[in-house]
Formats: sequence, C-alpha cells, structure tokens
Amino acid sequence: MSVALEPPDTTAIGTEFPITTWEELVGAEGLSRLAESLLRHIVVRVVSDQPIDPAAISAVAMALGKPPSYADAGVRAVPGHEIIGDFSARAKIDDGRPRIPAPIEALHQDFGTIASGFSSHSILHTRDVPPIRPMRWVSAGAAYASLLDDVKDRIGALRAIHAHGPDRTDGPRRPLVLSHPVTGKPVLHLPMRRDAEIEDMSDAEGDLLIAALWDAVEASPARYERVMHSNDLYVWDNIASFHDNPAFPRDKDRVIWFLTIPCESNPKGHVRN
Repeated sequence: MSVALEPPDTTAIGTEFPITTWEELVGAEGLSRLAESLLRHIVVRVVSDQPIDPAAISAVAMALGKPPSYADAGVRAVPGHEIIGDFSARAKIDDGRPRIPAPIEALHQDFGTIASGFSSHSILHTRDVPPIRPMRWVSAGAAYASLLDDVKDRIGALRAIHAHGPDRTDGPRRPLVLSHPVTGKPVLHLPMRRDAEIEDMSDAEGDLLIAALWDAVEASPARYERVMHSNDLYVWDNIASFHDNPAFPRDKDRVIWFLTIPCESNPKGHVRN
C-alpha cells in the first residue's frame, strides 16, 4: 500500500538554548525554560560557553523524571553521577574493513537502556567528539498527521511486535499510534525493525504497511538536523520524535554521555473517534 501525504507540517521541532555557565541551566528559571521549550519544540540543544558540569546534566534528568542508575546495572557511568551512562570509546586502528551499520543509525525511538519500558526523554552530551554527519530528529506527531484519514482509521487499533532478537515474532506488542502522555495528541510509534510483524496481519500486508509508515516518517519535513559539536547537550521528547545516531569514525577518540528517563506509566494507544 502507499501512504499519501497531505500538505506537510513545517513547524520547527528543534530549538537552541544558549547559556554562558552551566549554573544558568539548573536554576529555577533555566529548568522552567527548558521544560517549556521541550513542549513547544520537542528537541532542545543546549550550547554553553563553558564546559557543562555533570551535575547540570543530573539536575536536568532529575527534573524530568526518575532516571535509574547505570552503575547499579553494571554499566559504566560518569563517576559521582551514576545516572549518566558513559558511552565513550578510544580510537581503534581503521584497517579498511567495511562496517555494517548498527540498527540505531536508522531513525528509531529509545527504550530504557537499563530499565525496561518506554522512555519519556533522552539526554545526550557530546563532551568531546569528532565531526560526523548531522544527527536527525523527526516529529512522530507530524508524521502521523500527514497520513490520510483512512490510513489513520486503519492503524489505530493495530499493534506491532517490537522484536530485538532473530525471531521477529518474539517481543512486546505495542500500538502503532500512541496518545502522548502530556499533550494527548496522537504520535506514530514504530518498531526499529523494518521487517517487524503486525498482529492479525499477513506478512506481506504487514511488510507493506510498516514500509509505508516509515516512508512517511522519512519524508516528513518536520525535522531537526544538527552536526554534533563537542560540549553540546541535547534533550528531547522521546515519545514525540524519532532520531538516529550517526556512527563515529573508528580512528577517533570520543567522549559521550547518555541517559534516558523512564515514563511514569506506559503511554496508551490512540484510536480516532
């Protein structure tokens, strides 16, 4: 099947939050401004004149929810700030071997890195990184809004299987459309696997539907794209958006910190009235 697009939503989904010192971010005014920007846009890029202290990242995370401890889960964390995962890597010799792109290099949504279930927000700090291609975010709400009404009616009651292993039938069943827990607006929720199964649908029909919905996401102009620079801090609404993670070159060191905020309760499926 094909999913026709109606006039595109060109509303900007990203904004920049310039600060001079990290203390500006964690004050009452700074945290309030950040929360307001997330509701209005979806993605906020914090740009600081000075290095961002991990205490600021922890404060932002705690203001958004209850992040779990990476250290308690046996995952490397930033010393003294166990809720911040340390995903840094040292340079390796590039021997010229072709690399297979990781699944996270395609558009997707984050689920608890160390805690199961939905993540309401994600936080990424590019503390020291080499230049790579732009990172992308796409509005899940705008992608849904672009669908024709008959497609919206069709997918509202459907659930996809979010499988992560070799068996694409083994995984949690989640609605293709969610009600955003804060705004109540419908947002697309698609499995990372492009060959995911849809309940009560043949393989051929399900493959066509998943492909068409991902095509709608990829074609949406409601997006935010930025080349990552060292000392940037990105905070985004994970339910309201899809994003990718560009690969870093093998032969360059990188220092990256990351964490997700679990939802207090899982978002509910959205069915059109």
